[in-house]
Amino acid sequence: LNVLSNCRLHKHAREMCSGDIEEGNSNTKTCCSKFRIAVAVVVVVVVVAVVVVAVAFVLCMKGIIGGRDSDAKTEETPEWQKNCVSDSGTDIYQYNAVSSDSAVCSTIGDYVLNVLGGNAMDAGVATVLCVGVSNFQSAGIGGGSFLVYYNSSTRTATAFDFRESAPAAAHRDMYSGLPSNASRYGGLAIGVPGEAAGLAAAHAAYGRLPWRSVVEPSTLLLRRGQRVPPALAKAINTTANNLIDEAPFNELKKWLVNPATGNPYQEGDLLVDNKLADTLEKIANDPSTFYNGSLAKDILQEVLAAGGNITKEDLSNYRLRQHEALTATLPSKGQTLYSPPPPSSGAVLSLILGIMDGYAGDSAKARSTKDGYVNFLHRLVESFKFAYAKRSGLGDAAFVNVTELVANMTSSSYASELRSRITDDATHDVNYYGPMFEWKEDSGTTHVSLVDSDGNAIAITSSINTHFGSRVRGNRTGIFYNNVMDDFSQPNKTSNSTLPPAPTNFIEPGKRPMSSMAPTILVDSSGAVQFVSGASGGSRITTAVAYALARQLYLNEAVKAAVDSYRLHHQLVPNWITYDKDKCDLPEIIESELRRKGHEFKNVTQFSVVEAIQRLPDGRWQANSDFRKPSDTGGL
Repeated sequence: LNVLSNCRLHKHAREMCSGDIEEGNSNTKTCCSKFRIAVAVVVVVVVVAVVVVAVAFVLCMKGIIGGRDSDAKTEETPEWQKNCVSDSGTDIYQYNAVSSDSAVCSTIGDYVLNVLGGNAMDAGVATVLCVGVSNFQSAGIGGGSFLVYYNSSTRTATAFDFRESAPAAAHRDMYSGLPSNASRYGGLAIGVPGEAAGLAAAHAAYGRLPWRSVVEPSTLLLRRGQRVPPALAKAINTTANNLIDEAPFNELKKWLVNPATGNPYQEGDLLVDNKLADTLEKIANDPSTFYNGSLAKDILQEVLAAGGNITKEDLSNYRLRQHEALTATLPSKGQTLYSPPPPSSGAVLSLILGIMDGYAGDSAKARSTKDGYVNFLHRLVESFKFAYAKRSGLGDAAFVNVTELVANMTSSSYASELRSRITDDATHDVNYYGPMFEWKEDSGTTHVSLVDSDGNAIAITSSINTHFGSRVRGNRTGIFYNNVMDDFSQPNKTSNSTLPPAPTNFIEPGKRPMSSMAPTILVDSSGAVQFVSGASGGSRITTAVAYALARQLYLNEAVKAAVDSYRLHHQLVPNWITYDKDKCDLPEIIESELRRKGHEFKNVTQFSVVEAIQRLPDGRWQANSDFRKPSDTGGL
């Protein structure tokens, strides 16, 4: 094109080139030579282009004509393979990743990692503190947590238990003669909170940033305000409609109302909470003030005014428990699973996956055939039932001797023994699975999964139990107090079961009730983290984590597909499979095939929410936040 443009500078170049060239006119002669070459090149290019287009057109027409037959032969995805595909928050990261059930909190975790230069512990603590002031209904400093931290340099996993504990005045018959909801709402439902003590101690052990720097983002969020997320808006409006405006609930009743509108907060409203921000500021300056300082005095006054029985000694005597994490191996994958010991349900999760690992040889069939896939689901549900039968014998390991039971539940040989009792063509009555007692259902929670650029990982599940816990909010501190006492079993109080309540979970002073929380980290034989996972959703937590991990491990599903999938839950009593049809429906053919094996089904509106991270084959991280509680991930 440049040649043609230059040749246009010579007047009548085209005409001159078409006729005789005067001898001695070198400029014109040169230009005409270049012009002829340029024209020849253009002609060749055009001819080649025409040939290419013609060939492509012929091939395309053949494809279209042949495609009619081909399309007729192409089968749709078989009914049994159909599953849900959501628009959940998911992304792939090169160096580090965060997954939580609050988008703003995932961003804060990202900020601590990649702007402040924090590690997994720094970012994990900052993220879970944020969730406690974003999803107020689920977690916060008025509750407690279970945390697993994996140190990649030492290849060790540490479990932290800062679950709430029973006050010294509590006893197994303390609710006898009281209203049936006395353990659920009001002052007597409140256990000694462990969140502030646990997060501060875990951070002191493994964090590298100053404590204040991981607390401050949540303080700023409370002062500057945040837009009410969907889950919080739903919880606020449900609670506002059912909450009486009298002590000790009137402080929460007032908080639920947006002063700008005079109505309960709606999704997208701006929510500011300076009272709770002031409390977090005190904790940022000195976390011990929650248990021994001026803040402790305010807490005691609030709890006692609500009718509670927590004392000064209860607060000052509260201690974090730090252990080696429970270890279970998955031989078929060459992986090790780390989770917290009782009173968490890490042992229950370990047993489920231990049973399923013995079926790894059938994974190809489960991925490619309907019968193989139905068997996979059947075996997984049967594993749930055996594991939940053993769960009924667990309790706080500081009060109940569960050493042998936990050792069994985390051993491959015990998993193999139970696997041999699973029949592929039938299910059985409750007694077949060997339940010992009725276990107490729990509620609520939130979860954070996180990995840093050094390969360290943290999984932390936090809770105040049911929505807004005891429904007592401190008028001085702004703290939402837990109702963990409702997680203990009570003599002569059962639900719809013929089994007796579990004595291993009866109330004792200082004891911590059993929980379904099961934060977990899986590493390969080289010590590299492969999966970080956990969930919220009360009694559905353990099966939700197991269900998603089993699909990832044995169906080779990516983390998003495994978390998006319809989610089956079975807790042995009642003896039916539950799933949330509204969130993700189960294909009729799958339900029909499972019914043929003897399973019964019940659709429920409760659901679990899984927050998970998976290492990809190329070493990058895929983080996914469950669409069931819209959020997003973060990382770099």
